Amino acid sequence: MTIDTWVALVTIVGSMAGLYVAIKRDVRGEVGALRGEMGDLRTEMRGEFAALRGELRQEVRRLDDKIERLDDRVYGLAVRLRPALDAPRGE
Repeated sequence: MTIDTWVALVTIVGSMAGLYVAIKRDVRGEVGALRGEMGDLRTEMRGEFAALRGELRQEVRRLDDKIERLDDRVYGLAVRLRPALDAPRGE
């Protein structure tokens, strides 16, 4: 191999090393930015989930209240109908 070939090879290897370092630096910067965005999104999602959990708890309490009220009404009807059910039938 001639000296020109060696110079060309060293130039290519040097350029590739420089390109590798530049790409690596750029990728690290992008990864850092993405991590920051993901942290922000995670914080935002936690807030939204907390709000949704609060709404869900309120709905569950409301449904529990309705079920209890319905249960009381059914019990009240059963108590009022009991004398009629216990009375002797005219057979």
